[in-house]
Amino acid sequence: MQPAHVLGLVGVVERRDAVHRAQHPGDHLSPVQRHEGYFTVTGPGSSGGRPVDSIEYRLSGSASDSGTRTSWPFNVSAGNDYDQDFTLQARAHNEAGWSAWSSATGGTDARPAPVYRVSSSGVSAGCKNERCEYWQISWDNLGPGNHQVACWAGDTSHVQNGPSYPHDIKSHADDWPGSTTKTTISGNSGSQRVNCFMGRSYNGTTVGVKTPTDLYLNSTWNIG
Repeated sequence: MQPAHVLGLVGVVERRDAVHRAQHPGDHLSPVQRHEGYFTVTGPGSSGGRPVDSIEYRLSGSASDSGTRTSWPFNVSAGNDYDQDFTLQARAHNEAGWSAWSSATGGTDARPAPVYRVSSSGVSAGCKNERCEYWQISWDNLGPGNHQVACWAGDTSHVQNGPSYPHDIKSHADDWPGSTTKTTISGNSGSQRVNCFMGRSYNGTTVGVKTPTDLYLNSTWNIG
C-alpha cells in the first residue's frame, strides 16, 4: 500500500501553505473562528490495490487527541483559544499494514491586544462638596481567569494641585507596587463597577487602568 498523504493545516485566520505527501490521508484546519477550528481528514488517493479499512490520527501541541476511524472524511476539533499550535498526524491501514505517518501543522491567531474602558457608573459615591461617581471598568481580550487592575489617571494638576504624571488615583503612586486601588476582574471580557470614584471637577481627565506590566490610559472621565 502506498503511504497516505496529508494536506497542510490551514490556520484559523492566517493560512499556511499546504504540504503534500502522495497517497496519505488528507487533513486541514477549517477557518471557523480566529481562536478555534478543526482538521478535516480525508482518505488516501490510492489504496495500493487493497481497500483501506481504517485511518488512525493523533493530535498534539496545545491540545491532544487520538483515535481510529473506519469512515471518512471526518473532523478533529483543534483550538479553543488564541496563541495555540497543533500538529496532526494521520496514517492509513489495509491488509498490507499501516502506511507511514504524515503530518501537518498550524495554529490559531495571536491574542488581540487587551482593551480597557473606564466610564462613570452613574452611582453616587456620596462626596460632600460635589457630585462624584464610582468607576465602571469594561474589558476585552484578557483571556480566561482572574486579572488585577488598578485605577489610574493622567494629569490631574488642574484639580487641587494633583500630580501631573500618570498615577494611582488614591495613593498617587507611579508604579504598580505603590497602587492602593488594585482590584480583581475575571474573564476574557466583561464590565464591573469598582471601588474607585472621581468628582465632576475631574471631567476631561484622562483615566484608565494599570496592570502589573502595562498602563492603559485611553478613556476620558465625565460626569454628565
